Amino acid sequence: MDIAEKVKEYMDDPAVEEQFESDLRELIEIPSVAGAADGKYVFGRECGRVLETALAIGEKYGFRAENHDYYCGSLVFGDNPREIGIVAHLDVVPCGGGWSYEPYALTVDGGKYIGRGTEDDKGPLLTALYAMRYLKESGEKLPFTVRLIMGCDEEVGSSDLKHFASVRRVPEFSFTPDAEFPVCIGEKGIFSFDIMLGELPGGVVSFRGGTVSNAVADSASCTVITDRDPSPAPGITISRDGDKLVVTASGKGAHASMPENSVNAVGVLCKYLISEGLADTEGLRFLSEACSQYRGEIFGIDKTDKDFGYLTCICGLAGCEQGVLKANFNVRYIPSTPYDSIAESIKKSAEKHGFSAEVYSPSPGYHVSADDRRIRALTDSCSEVLGVSCAPYTMGGGTYARYLKNTVAFGATIEKYRGAFGEGKGGAHERDEYLSREEVVKAAQIFVMSLLRIARSEDQ
Repeated sequence: MDIAEKVKEYMDDPAVEEQFESDLRELIEIPSVAGAADGKYVFGRECGRVLETALAIGEKYGFRAENHDYYCGSLVFGDNPREIGIVAHLDVVPCGGGWSYEPYALTVDGGKYIGRGTEDDKGPLLTALYAMRYLKESGEKLPFTVRLIMGCDEEVGSSDLKHFASVRRVPEFSFTPDAEFPVCIGEKGIFSFDIMLGELPGGVVSFRGGTVSNAVADSASCTVITDRDPSPAPGITISRDGDKLVVTASGKGAHASMPENSVNAVGVLCKYLISEGLADTEGLRFLSEACSQYRGEIFGIDKTDKDFGYLTCICGLAGCEQGVLKANFNVRYIPSTPYDSIAESIKKSAEKHGFSAEVYSPSPGYHVSADDRRIRALTDSCSEVLGVSCAPYTMGGGTYARYLKNTVAFGATIEKYRGAFGEGKGGAHERDEYLSREEVVKAAQIFVMSLLRIARSEDQ
């Protein structure tokens, strides 16, 4: 029996499966949304409690547990000074409304683990721990220590990893199971900027659009004092309250890293206001054009390369600040393109139109060679378990990999098992978040085989 089959047999053992579900239930039941410091709990009591719980689970299986001042913790397998890391996180985003299942309780239904954090990232974290359990309990000897780093601040700012690097030596190579198989060898850099687009007409009472910076705005609205009755239009809803006309635009949202099929509601609203003569300024016209694009052409920053494709630039938020139209844009840029030159181009473009832009500091991306022996070990393991040829990829999303040296994103979701609940449900940050049992078992196989392949590659 080969290693992959042995790991599957281990994970499918009824006793092990029951333990996995019990451990996952303990983690999911804790609403570990990072918050304000509470004594020793630097990210709030719930993040502190989930870290304590995860460390206790690891200790139960014989791993050495380390609490790094409640910023993060480690479960350690081995005593070799050389370390390979697995980096995952225990904090989650707020659950929001509209769930069909209780978000902070594990539901096992139809081969799926459902609850907030099952996919992002408590389920993959626990899967990595069970891969370590298999290696430990089967007596495998590795030429390095495996360190599972469990963070508590990934969704907010990843200051947990900065603290880790200040108190422990960073592993020589790590992967984070916070994306999709196969291995992601590069992430675009990320930054945002605000642009002030001049005063709105006196008749405009309010203007707002979007809910977060890192997603294409899917709704926007404007209240205008007018006695006009404008024409109907697709995506536009109109209501009247006396002399006030409320115009609401609907679009199609998307993550800032994947805007291709989106429709920006801010752009829809601007275009309608102008076409109907309800409000018309140079700022509205500029914003209308900027929101009809997603590659930053209006700012002169549309860049492309062979490894990452093209830069993306989307408007996520728009509003009024003391009568001035303001919009916030999110940019995912190619690591080989200097941030400074992109920022300068944005500022010059704004100034050319009589506006001003404030560009914020970036989160730099990363890119590693697909020919690195450790990347080949991950890729080959993935191909063997999934039964298809797997090639490394790059993406516009951001993970822990950009915050810890020599780290790549690797798993733990598998495309064929995603989308079971339809669009907008079941994924990370979505309602009815889930991780399938098939993904857990296959990820455990891939993680075990990857670590063993890395070990073997050192002898070649």
